[in-house]
Amino acid sequence: MPADQPLAGPAPPDRAVADVGDPGDTFPQPVRWIGRWPWSAWTRWHRTSVVGHLVGRLLLGLAGFTSALVLVLGLGPQAYRAVFWREAEYQVLAGLHAGNSLSYLVGQLGEPAFVKPALAGTQLTQHIFLRRDHLVMAVTSGAEVVVLSVLSCDAGFAPDFVTPDDTLVQLQARPLHSAETGRDARPISAGAGSGLVSYAPWSTASSVNQLVVEGAAVSNASRGRAFYFGVNGACADLDSLGAGTEPYFGDLAGAPDTVEAATARSGANFYAETMDLEVALGENAQAGVLIDGQWRGGLFLSPYHFDLPTALLVPGGTRRH
Repeated sequence: MPADQPLAGPAPPDRAVADVGDPGDTFPQPVRWIGRWPWSAWTRWHRTSVVGHLVGRLLLGLAGFTSALVLVLGLGPQAYRAVFWREAEYQVLAGLHAGNSLSYLVGQLGEPAFVKPALAGTQLTQHIFLRRDHLVMAVTSGAEVVVLSVLSCDAGFAPDFVTPDDTLVQLQARPLHSAETGRDARPISAGAGSGLVSYAPWSTASSVNQLVVEGAAVSNASRGRAFYFGVNGACADLDSLGAGTEPYFGDLAGAPDTVEAATARSGANFYAETMDLEVALGENAQAGVLIDGQWRGGLFLSPYHFDLPTALLVPGGTRRH
């Protein structure tokens, strides 16, 4: 046999046939079947077919939606607070009361922005927590919160509070004289608890500029707590509400028409409650406190505007009715 002639033997298999398997086999070779032909066919179908293009877009959309859903579920609480932040704040405020510990408030609200003595000659300390559209004031005796007060500085921020008498006080949404309601939503006349109202209008830069209504006297039924609500001029323009310029302290039934007009035109923008503290509403929209058998006046139930940063003072921050 000539040296330049190949040895006789079987012809090499056709490479194209080998790629998809022997035509006589029932199934093609698995590796080749999975690795080449179906994917190539899908690619050609997807690129050339309108239906294939739509299916591809749908699959990409589903992948994006799934990724977004995983992200939202993973950031659930943060996403909720970012979108429904007012409702989230209402839930936080609903859990705050006089009688809480200061550490509990810090856990819910963060560290206070301002801390100062609440009443000269006493161990009472005032803590102010700045929040979005509102602030929280806590007066502590040791580690206990004995006065808790919430001030709304935006007409749209309208939390409600369950009082020690099991009534409701809603800020901003109702005029001051009907801010307190029963569980049946029927208004309770302002001052019905004790009938006392204390109004200190603006006259000089240092004026208190608040109107305070006493909701209920301390009693066994209220578990030793009293509550108050009213209008703080730090986030409202009391003078423009028709309250006049004369201060008043006494029963609401005997109040001047100008004071009654203020309670009808302005929504309440603050709520306060006390616990484990002998408190009595007094003149100049402030309260007296019984300490060691002596009454000491000058306790604010809602922050004094000089204790707040100027940027937070919002004269138009209270709804008019």
